[in-house]
Amino acid sequence: MLNRIGMGIGAGLASALLFVVTVQGTALALALAYLAPLPIMIATLGWGVDAGLVALCAACAVVAGAIEVFSGVLFGLTVALPAWGLAAFACLRGSPWRLDSYRRPLVASAPLRPSAAPSDSDRLCAGSVDITSVRSPDAAHARAVEAATDVLPTPPLPV
Repeated sequence: MLNRIGMGIGAGLASALLFVVTVQGTALALALAYLAPLPIMIATLGWGVDAGLVALCAACAVVAGAIEVFSGVLFGLTVALPAWGLAAFACLRGSPWRLDSYRRPLVASAPLRPSAAPSDSDRLCAGSVDITSVRSPDAAHARAVEAATDVLPTPPLPV
């Protein structure tokens, strides 16, 4: 938990710094201001929704202290809150943008024969097992080519 809070504070400071630099008014400062939502999004996606919320609060507090309170509120409503909300939406279970949703097979089908599915003991003895699935098997069957096989060593089992 302390790791998440620390990461959130660090991300909030980075986001606030990217936004506060707009006071300079240079072209580089304005370009960096567009990157201000990025640390909040990274904290939310990488360390959780609570770390992103800490980043949002820390960034708003730093901007309010560095410029003025109204700027902190404006930054929170227009930059930090939408960035956190977008990243938090991506973290929701069942969201199409959730990272582990890409691990689902595209086509659910039964194996052609019972021996086609490797057993657990085969998976432990062989290297890593790679499974390929396609959206439309009928169209893919006509132009199928043999897949390259890379067998990587299996890491030792935990004791």
